[in-house]
Amino acid sequence: MDYVNHAVADQTAIVFSNRPTTAVSKVQKSNTNDQSTDTTETKQSKANQDKPIRHTKVHVNELNTIVDLFNNSTFDNNKLYPFNFNFDANSPFARRSLPNMHGTASLNTLFWNLAQKPAKKEDFHIYYGPAHLAKPKWGTDEQQKSVVQVIFENHPKLTLYTQKSKLSRVLYGENIQPLIDKHTPLIAYFEGTFNDKWKGVSLTLAMYRSLFLQKEN
Repeated sequence: MDYVNHAVADQTAIVFSNRPTTAVSKVQKSNTNDQSTDTTETKQSKANQDKPIRHTKVHVNELNTIVDLFNNSTFDNNKLYPFNFNFDANSPFARRSLPNMHGTASLNTLFWNLAQKPAKKEDFHIYYGPAHLAKPKWGTDEQQKSVVQVIFENHPKLTLYTQKSKLSRVLYGENIQPLIDKHTPLIAYFEGTFNDKWKGVSLTLAMYRSLFLQKEN
C-alpha cells in the first residue's frame, strides 16, 4: 500500500505513532428475547449486527513516511491528528510521556525547525534542519571508522552518533562514505529528544531508525 497517497486521500483516518494497531469496536447485539418471526433477510441483518465492526485507521509510524507527509503540499500540516509515540522499553526515557507524544497535535507542532529556533531539552519533536556528517573526535581508529556523527549546522552542540553501516539505510542504500567530513549539505530529521547534556535520545533504541537524511536540492 502507498501509505502517503492513502493518508493524503483520507486525512481523517490517520494516527501518528510508532506502534501500529487496529481499532475494533463491537456493536450492541440484537435482543435475544425478541419473539417475532424472523425472515431470512432479518436473520442475516441480525447476524451482521453481532459481528464486530472493524474501523481501520492508517497508522503512520515510519519516520520517512511522516517526513513525506510533512513535505507534501497537499497535506494539511495544521490539522490536529492523534499522536501515540512511545520510547523503547530500554530507553532512559521509557514510560515517560513528553510533550507532543500523546493526545492530538499538528505536524507543524511535531516538526521543529532547527534553522529557525533552538532545540529543547526533554521535549519530543521531529527535529530537522541543515546538517552534515563527520567522524567522531573521540575513540579508537576502529571506532572512528565505524561511527559517524550527524551535525546540525545551526546547533553543533547537539550530539547524534550512529553506526556508519546502518546510516546508509536512511539514505536509501547510498554509500555515505564520500559524504563524511566533506560538509555535503543534507537535511537531517531526528525523531526523539535531548537530555540535559544535549545528547540525542532517539525514539527507537537504535539511533539510525530515528534518523532520516535527504540531500539538499
